[in-house]
Amino acid sequence: MTLRYTSTNNTGVDIVGVQFLSYLDADINGANNPSQEVAAASGSQAVGQAFEVGTPEGTCPETLDNLLLGRLSNTNDFRPGTPGNVAMALSWDLETLVNGASTPVDVMISEDGALLGPFSLRQSDATTDSPTSITYSGAIRAVPLPSVIALLLPGFVALRLLGRGRRSEY
Repeated sequence: MTLRYTSTNNTGVDIVGVQFLSYLDADINGANNPSQEVAAASGSQAVGQAFEVGTPEGTCPETLDNLLLGRLSNTNDFRPGTPGNVAMALSWDLETLVNGASTPVDVMISEDGALLGPFSLRQSDATTDSPTSITYSGAIRAVPLPSVIALLLPGFVALRLLGRGRRSEY
């Protein structure tokens, strides 16, 4: 499942310090034994991307608290051999959202190992109770600014017209 979000700045001014936050607490073994989950981080984080794998409740600081405070630790507390009730968080520092610009972010939650971008978190059951494994990943999609499109459009039109003129000579 891919979730698509787009943040558009139509405030009339640039917005500084923009972050995109995402949180997943999937109890893959349900009520049977949620404290037997493990997680793994793999790949390379994108510039400005942070993650944390920790507990959803019960200890301080909790993963959700760290996410909302913008302090994800880039750590995994539930590696194989240290199972627990896993919660996963991803964030991206979008820095400045220029007036009139949009920043789309895709987040993927997958049971077949599919992922977006070069980095992912994977949650699974440490026991044999559940064969489910969840891959959690995301990526920022590049969207050109309207001013860039306005600069490039006349060039593309000119190239198209030149191409038509050359074909008619043959």
